[in-house]
Amino acid sequence: MRTRKTLVLAAGIAAAAMALAISVIPEVTQTTTVKTNEISYSELSAGIQSVLDEAVDSENDVHEEITEVLNQGVVQNNLPGYDWNEMAIANVEDTVNMRENPDQESEIVGKLSKGAAGTIVDGTDGWTKLSSGSVEGWISDDYLLFGTDAEARAEELGSYQATINTEGLRIRKEPAEDAGVYDLAQMGASYTVTEQLDGWVGIQVGSDTGYVAADYVSVEYKLPVAKSIEEIRAEEEKAAQEAAKAAKEAEAKKRAEAEKKAANSSDVAVLAALVQLEAGGESYEGKLAVASVVMNRVRSGGYPNSVSGVVYQSGQFPPAGTARMASLVANGAGSDCVKAAKQAIGGVSNIGSLKHFHAARLGGDVVIGNHAFY
Repeated sequence: MRTRKTLVLAAGIAAAAMALAISVIPEVTQTTTVKTNEISYSELSAGIQSVLDEAVDSENDVHEEITEVLNQGVVQNNLPGYDWNEMAIANVEDTVNMRENPDQESEIVGKLSKGAAGTIVDGTDGWTKLSSGSVEGWISDDYLLFGTDAEARAEELGSYQATINTEGLRIRKEPAEDAGVYDLAQMGASYTVTEQLDGWVGIQVGSDTGYVAADYVSVEYKLPVAKSIEEIRAEEEKAAQEAAKAAKEAEAKKRAEAEKKAANSSDVAVLAALVQLEAGGESYEGKLAVASVVMNRVRSGGYPNSVSGVVYQSGQFPPAGTARMASLVANGAGSDCVKAAKQAIGGVSNIGSLKHFHAARLGGDVVIGNHAFY
């Protein structure tokens, strides 16, 4: 090795330098004063030290080169919980099949989605066996990333997830104990982390950011995992059932709205016709008051709970049973009568909760035009 050769060279140079030192020292006798030759001891010592320093510097250079070579292709594992020296990640835009054997014709046992990762179990020419989620299967290397490439993709696609560790944890609108509450998070629920603050964790709540107390959640960096064929089928079946349920509910809502609209249309026609017969010559306030009497009865619980039921109730409104009434219902009443009927059906009343009226000369709680309401 280069290091060994460098040290041997240094040792040789040092030995030669020592030999030189010995050779330049003159012979001495008891009566002779020792004198240095042309090279002083200090100069000789400095030369030896220089040679040794050069050897050490050379060894350090070699050590750095060796370290650099060893580190090539080694992932530094900046993502907690993921060792990309032993893992791979899907390099697809949608999903890639995981097969029972390393063969394109082999049975599909699961699917790895975009950004999903797994632990390397085995490998053969062009294929890698991964363990991910509940699935273990073979994937073509064409659809995987390894090492530093895998880590880079993981940093791009992964996210930190907060798991709730207590029941009914308040999701607040701001990171403060007196802030408003969006909802209560249940034990085990997982949310995408948007930010981490002192004592609080920001989480994704629909299109908003909510905050939960950091003491009651566990935050981990997570990537998707593979899904088995059984899991995929179960999810598809559940999605189909939910879609069918939603479609059924939408159809029922649509039908109810249509029925309500038709009923409202019929109610308006009936009530407007009665208003015209009972208060056709009155002011708009007088027309609205008559319409209000009918609607107060509908809502009271002491009368039929429909406009037609109240209007056509025996002995209550004599004009209701006439041919003129039927004609107005079929062909439409005057615009003021229709407006008064719509307002009363919509909840407007200018006589409070009064349910009766008669001629003004008989008196009542409220008198409008020729009618007294009581």
